[in-house]
Parts: sequence; C-alpha cells; structure tokens
Amino acid sequence: MKKCLEKPRNILKSIFNNSTSTDSVKETVNSLRALPKNPSVRRAFADSLVRKRHLPSAAKAYDNAAKLFLKSNLILQAIVSKSLEWRIARPSQQECQGFYKILHKKGKADTPLNTFFYHMSWDELSAMLKGFVRARIPAGVSVKKFGDSDTALYLIVSGILRESVYHPVEDSDVPYRKSKANLGANDIFGEAFPFQEDAVSQSDVETISRVEMVKIPKLRLLELCQRYPNIEGLLGDLFRPRLEDLQQRASRLVRTTDRHRLPTKANIGIMRDDTDKWPLVLNGITRDISVNGTCVVLGVNDSMASPSKVIGSQAKITFSLPTAPVRPYISGKVVWSERIVTKGEKTVALGLHFDEFPEPDRGLLEAYCYSGDAEQNLLWSLWESDAKL
Repeated sequence: MKKCLEKPRNILKSIFNNSTSTDSVKETVNSLRALPKNPSVRRAFADSLVRKRHLPSAAKAYDNAAKLFLKSNLILQAIVSKSLEWRIARPSQQECQGFYKILHKKGKADTPLNTFFYHMSWDELSAMLKGFVRARIPAGVSVKKFGDSDTALYLIVSGILRESVYHPVEDSDVPYRKSKANLGANDIFGEAFPFQEDAVSQSDVETISRVEMVKIPKLRLLELCQRYPNIEGLLGDLFRPRLEDLQQRASRLVRTTDRHRLPTKANIGIMRDDTDKWPLVLNGITRDISVNGTCVVLGVNDSMASPSKVIGSQAKITFSLPTAPVRPYISGKVVWSERIVTKGEKTVALGLHFDEFPEPDRGLLEAYCYSGDAEQNLLWSLWESDAKL
C-alpha cells in the first residue's frame, strides 16, 4: 500500500508546489483517488485531459474544480477554472447566472481580491473575464523589470514570485533603495492603477516556482471603468492594501537609512606627516555612518584653519555607540573636507573611508547601523538629549 501511494504523493507535491505539470491522465487519476476533494488536484486532472484532447471530460473536470475552489473560498481560482471550461463548451446564459449565484453563495469577501470579484455584477464580471490573458511561466523567468513601461494588472493564480521594489531616496548618494518580498496565490502586482499616462515599473518581478497568473491590460481596464464605473471603485479598493504595503516597505527602508544618520559621537586622531608629532585629535558628530565610512561634523572648537591639508591622511576613529559595551576602534583615511555652517556657526565636515577592520568592531557597527525599530526609537531619544557639541 505504501508503494502504491508513493507516486501519487510525489505528483501531489509537484501540484502543490506548482513546479511541474502532470501529463499522464493515469497519474492524476491516482492523485484524485488519494485526495478526491482537493481543487488543485482536480484542476491538474482537467489540464491533463486537455493535453490528451479529452475535451468533454476536461470541461466537466474544470466545472468540478471550480466548485471545489469556491468551497475553499478561492474565487480567482474558481473563475479561472470556469473560464477554461467555457473555452471548451460555450455556456448558456442560465449556466453563467448559475455560477454567479454559487459564487455569491459559497464565496466570501474576506480578502482584497475576493472582494474585488464578489462585488461585481454579472455583466461586470463577464466583461472582466473577456479581458483575461492567462499565462503559465516556468521558474527563473523575469516577468517585468524596473523602468519598463508598466501596462497591466497581474493576478497570481498559483506559484511564487520574488518582487524587488526600488523606492526613491531623498538626500542620499543612492537614488533608490530596494525592498524584496515574495508574492503568492491571490496577490497582485503591476502599476496599472491609479491610471496614469506612461506608468513606469518601479520593480523587478521574477518567478521562483512555476507560476500561473492572469494579466489584464491597462487599456482593457480603462475601457471597463468607462463602461462600468463601479469597477474603478473596486480597483481602488483592490490596490489600496498593496499601496499601503509598499508605503510600509518604503518607510522601513527610510528608517534604515535614518539609522545611518543617527548622530554618533566620534573621536578622530589624524596622523601627521612628521612622525615625531602627536596625532591631530578632533571631536565631532557623525552625519552619516555605515560600515564603509562616515561623514563627521567637527565641533566648533575643533575647526581647522586649512582643512584641505588633511585630505589623504591616515586616521584612527572611535565611536561612542549607546548599544555597544566597548568603543569600536577603526582605521581609515580622510577622503574629503568641506567648510560648512551648522546652527549658525562655521565648522568643518570630514569624509572618512574605513579600512578593513576586525570582525568584532564590524559586528558592533553593523548592529548599530541596522538596529530594529524599537532600538532606533530608543537611540533617538537618547541622542536628542545627549548628542550635542
């Protein structure tokens, strides 16, 4: 018995991971015997029947899959299964209305995508279905790239994709910071809404597993919204959680950037050309700090008459980190200097590039730069009262 079940289990695993297709009708029949009420297995069975050109049986299997998807409250998957059935056998108006009634009886508007379909009239849903462009894509394929013209809404039926969003960063040498997230069944992506002329993709999206998705061209959405104003409101509700998620991701990145700008007390010893002289010791506050370097704004009392003369000099830097039990001690080089005005007083800012430094010190600095939100709030509260020149 165990050997008999081994192959169907492997097939089921492939179906659930959406990593492969099952061409053998016999294999999927065995899978159905193992899990007769699983909608994904029923859908895979219907697909295998289509590949073998058993179309009447495939249509019936798609209908059964759609019903099982609705029982699981997977409205998009049910709609796709039903649309595949109707491609084989054109439905009557009565059959269409029957599916629409079952959708509202069995389905629940408990997710953004379910709500999107649930609150459409039959005429609106029917028109939306006609705009569906279904695609199956293998793993490791780029679906869209940053900077491309973004002209579609994508609905994920099954599989996993990786989305890398590029968030603009102000007042930084780096114009964008990237956040990554996995997208799965019933997620959406694409900058098709709100409607804008020449919308440009702000992300890279690549398949991690085999993916099935539905693409709705932007022009089709515009036509639908002009014909059915209710759809535009539903699109707004559908996109709102995604836009909020993108804003939260951007906010987390900005907060990470702000951690690099935490005002950190620094002590700098600049080596002189004459080895007989003591190093030039200066105190200041970092304006930006990372594991590669920092900008230090010197205290007014530590300002120099000729700051350009220290460019290229070796330096030793120590930091007072509230989160560290000891002070990191790092070697580096002064790579630039600039006269600035801060709080109405003239002083000097120095740019330092760090040399390679020991792992313990690197760990302390990384922990400081990439602290969590709660830690960051504590650090800011400490520095607001303590970090003053």
